[in-house]
Amino acid sequence: MDADEVEARLDKADDERKRAKVEDGTATETLVPKTYIILSTPELRAANAWAVRLNQNRSLTDSFVASLDPDGTHIVGFTLDHTNYEGTPGMRCQIYCKVSGDDEPVEAWLDMRHEDYRALQRIEIAEKP
Repeated sequence: MDADEVEARLDKADDERKRAKVEDGTATETLVPKTYIILSTPELRAANAWAVRLNQNRSLTDSFVASLDPDGTHIVGFTLDHTNYEGTPGMRCQIYCKVSGDDEPVEAWLDMRHEDYRALQRIEIAEKP
């Protein structure tokens, strides 16, 4: 699933919620933009290669990396500025991953370099507060 498909699914769900509010007469909410951080499978693999090479505390197993949808879009959830036990600074990231053959995201944790994290694409989607 690519970024456009993720945004389309979120937009569809939002449209359905708005339609329900109009039908029951409670459509008074204001939408606010929410920023999501996303990455492609090649970006996730590259970030994981760095984590493995530097023996970071959080990296993905080879079998998990092999299960990733090659065309998948993965969404970053919770992040934490983090310094590993050996002193390597970075971001500890919760990532909702798209795996092959499954529409449900799979949660994973990965330590990323600050520069890799800052380079990730951000998308804005309007949501209710």
